[in-house]
Amino acid sequence: QIIWQKAMKANGHEHAFTSHLKNHGYATNTPTVDDTGVYVFYGASGAAKYDHKGELIWQRSCGTGSNGSGSTASPLLHGDLVIVPSISESFAFHALDKSTGEIKWKAKHYIGFPSPIIINARGRDQLLVVPGIAYDPTNGSELWKIKVPSYCASPAYGDGIICIGKSEEMTGFRAGGPGITAANQVLWTAKPGTSSGTPVYYKGHFYWAVDNGGIAVCVDAKTGEIKYKQRLEPRVHRHYASPIVADGKLYYVSQFRGAHVLAASPDFKVIAYNTIEGDEGPWIASPSVSKNRLLLRSRTTLYCIEASN
Repeated sequence: QIIWQKAMKANGHEHAFTSHLKNHGYATNTPTVDDTGVYVFYGASGAAKYDHKGELIWQRSCGTGSNGSGSTASPLLHGDLVIVPSISESFAFHALDKSTGEIKWKAKHYIGFPSPIIINARGRDQLLVVPGIAYDPTNGSELWKIKVPSYCASPAYGDGIICIGKSEEMTGFRAGGPGITAANQVLWTAKPGTSSGTPVYYKGHFYWAVDNGGIAVCVDAKTGEIKYKQRLEPRVHRHYASPIVADGKLYYVSQFRGAHVLAASPDFKVIAYNTIEGDEGPWIASPSVSKNRLLLRSRTTLYCIEASN
């Protein structure tokens, strides 16, 4: 049941519906929530906050530029700030006061596709962004950076190790900190990689699906040793969405041909393969879990799947 629904008029600076924008549309940025409201990013039309009754609390422009591929990265909360990755719009991050929408800091950044993440490493919170740069999330100052090959996927983090990369290969390196140079951080590289779906960390291992070809990969987080590199059957063409771990299982949702469920283990084991009859997608949104319910979204429909018991 829809509790509320709000529309915001575009400001006339939206990207033309061409090129890569046709693959993901205008609703790519995932909202984020807390107990006071819902935070959204409308790209060139700005960021906004609604309360839980659907009333608009504030709206803030974060730039109106265009890169031809549209806005994709999602905002995230940190303390009293909502950090907006407005790189496609202004080549910058905007940190807004979550209560008022006031700009608290702004940091220049030039890679705009992946969503940032917050990690806690070496005794401090760090805003980690592609292509291997960390900012202080409280003021936007640069903490460290490392040159690694990367493209569209967001970084993954676990056990002090960052995993980031592109289709050809993934790189694992230690999170930086004061007095630590980039040269001694890289630990390993593993092939092939992913540039669309973000890897997922679970119990000492990183997992991902290769963009094209339907190959699942598992590597040891600390050493980069490939535990398996196996083609999924039935075969699928492409994985656009990021995998998730829930209840000790890995969920890989392909773009057009269903989802594979694997054991979240360095031993390759396919538990199930599922499709939803009558919906051929495309499926490009990453799945989500709420308690014991799996939430899936195709281009046209939102599904909630729950065990019968």
